[in-house]
Amino acid sequence: MRLKVKVEVPRLPILYRHRFMSFIKRLVEEADEEYFRKFFTSPRRPAPYSFAVILPPERAARRETFQISPGSRLFVRETVFYLKDPIRWIITSPFADFMGLLVKGFLRYSIHPFNDEIRMRVVGVDIGEGHAVDSHELILRTLSPVLVESRNHRPLLPGEEGFDGELNAIMDRVLHSLRGRGLRMPITLVPIEVRKSVVKHKLEGFYRGSGRPYMYLTGFSGVFRLRGFPEDLKFIMEAGLGLRRGQGFGALELA
Repeated sequence: MRLKVKVEVPRLPILYRHRFMSFIKRLVEEADEEYFRKFFTSPRRPAPYSFAVILPPERAARRETFQISPGSRLFVRETVFYLKDPIRWIITSPFADFMGLLVKGFLRYSIHPFNDEIRMRVVGVDIGEGHAVDSHELILRTLSPVLVESRNHRPLLPGEEGFDGELNAIMDRVLHSLRGRGLRMPITLVPIEVRKSVVKHKLEGFYRGSGRPYMYLTGFSGVFRLRGFPEDLKFIMEAGLGLRRGQGFGALELA
């Protein structure tokens, strides 16, 4: 399933993914504490979703100082986007119960703070069903960058040594944890038109450990072929591909 959420916000700092993560966690915790504990209290449990935040094409950008989150003493000087039209926030998941919690939550909590000054307001939610998959190959497009890293946290891009093995290891763990069974057969990613993407990303744990306000993450965006077992491909298309899917990475759509 996928939700297409329209969000109005007058200005949005470039470090935004952590606040959309916070919105999702808030909705789930308010709706079902047991479900929240199951998926959001263990750092090793994969997220049951992925998401992408798509900014409108007409926007202005200024470098400003902003508060990183509500009540925070941390202020960062970085890019801030000024928006006239709503953001498109796309959330995908193979789990109808999870998506149902979000839909109910959006009806109850349509406003979420970005910081002490900026408010995000949900103005529309469209529900889309998943696509049937009966092929061993899909042509997919990224909605948010895909992250793949080696075991020593070195970013890997399609075509680099070790990429295929790490991608399969990551997705086998994700599928095994979320559905109880790993990949039915290895997946293969064949680039069609992909490019390197470097993203500035805020996580509280990173800030506490390093003292730096944000990290740089390297992944890839674009169009590619994904080959594998049809049931696996369908699950991946809905759950997302790669690492940090619950942090706003790895969301996909059919190209």
